Amino acid sequence: MKKKAWLPLLLILLACLMTSTTYADSHNKWGFNNKCEHNQGYEKPKPKATSIYYKWNGYAFGEIILPNGKSIIIDPYYKNVSSNEYNYTVYSDSKTAADPEITKGTDYVIFSHNHFDHTNDFRYLLERNPAAYFIIPAGGVNSFFYNFGVEARNINFQPFENYDYLVFPDFTLETFRASHTKKIKTSYPADLNDGRSADDPLAYLFWNEGTTEYFNFRITTNDGFVILIVGGQYKLDPRMYNYVGTEPDLMIYQMAAVNIGTDGIYYGDRSAPLPDLIAGYVASINPRVAIPGHHEKFSVDLMDKFTSDLADLVPGTNFPNPETHVWYKLSKRPSGKVSYMMETPL
Repeated sequence: MKKKAWLPLLLILLACLMTSTTYADSHNKWGFNNKCEHNQGYEKPKPKATSIYYKWNGYAFGEIILPNGKSIIIDPYYKNVSSNEYNYTVYSDSKTAADPEITKGTDYVIFSHNHFDHTNDFRYLLERNPAAYFIIPAGGVNSFFYNFGVEARNINFQPFENYDYLVFPDFTLETFRASHTKKIKTSYPADLNDGRSADDPLAYLFWNEGTTEYFNFRITTNDGFVILIVGGQYKLDPRMYNYVGTEPDLMIYQMAAVNIGTDGIYYGDRSAPLPDLIAGYVASINPRVAIPGHHEKFSVDLMDKFTSDLADLVPGTNFPNPETHVWYKLSKRPSGKVSYMMETPL
C-alpha cells in the first residue's frame, strides 16, 4: 500500500496539467487575450432575422437606424472631412449634425466623452428634438452643460457610469470605461483644441474630463442585433475582458494613431498604417462585421488596403470600408451570419 501513496498526488498533478492553460493558449498571436472567463457572464442573444442601418459622417460621428426606425446618433461632430489630405465625399462646412442631409433622426444621442470632436453639434440636435435622450458620461456632466450653456433640467439627459446597464424603450446600452489615447508627453495647453482658453477652469475641466471619462459601448436592439463600439488605446486597455469572445454582430474599431504603430503606445505613421494591433484586438472579440471609425485622416485608397490587410489577418470577420455619408444595411440571419450592403432606409 505504501508504494501507491504517490498515486493521489500524481492524479492531482495530471488534473492540474489538463485544466491549466499557457499564455499561448489564452492569447492570440498578437498578445491579446482570447478567453472570455471574465466578461461578467455575458450571454449573446440567440440569432434571429433582423437588421439595422449605419452611416458614417466623419470623425467618430455615426448614425444607427434601428429595426423600428428609431435613430441613435453617436458622437455628433460634423465637419467636411474632405479638405486637405482627406479623400472623402465633399459636403458644405455650413451643415451640422442636425441637417436632414446628414442625419435622419434624433431619438437618442450617445457621447463617448467630452472632447469637442465628439460633442460639438449637441446644441443643434437639442434644437432639432428637445425630447431626445442625451446620454452623457456622469463624471463630465457639469462641465458639459457649462460649456454648452444649457441647464440640465431643460433636457432629457441620462448620465451613465462604468458598468451601467441602461434599458431604453428601443435597446439596451452597456457602458465600459476605456483608456483614451495618450500622446505620452506632459503639456498644459494655452488654448484647448477647440479654440477655448485653458485659463477658464470649467472649460479646461471639460477638455480634461474628455480624456479621463472615456467610454466604450455595447448596444443590443430589442431584436437582438449587437453593436460594439470600442475606441481608445487598445494595447493599454485593462478592461478588454468585457468584450473578449463576445462575437458582436457589428464592431466599430478606432483608427487612432497609437493603434496603427508597432507597439501600441507611441504614434504610428498615418501614411503607412500597420494592421497588426487592430487585427489582434478584433480577433480576440470575433465580430461578424468590423468597420473603422474616426478614420478621417486616411484616404479611401489607404483604408481600402488597410481593411483588406485586416481581412487577410482575421479571416472570420468581414472588414468593409464604408464611404462617408452613405447608408449601409446590415442584415442578420437566423444562422447568425451578417451581410452588409449599400441601402438607404425608407
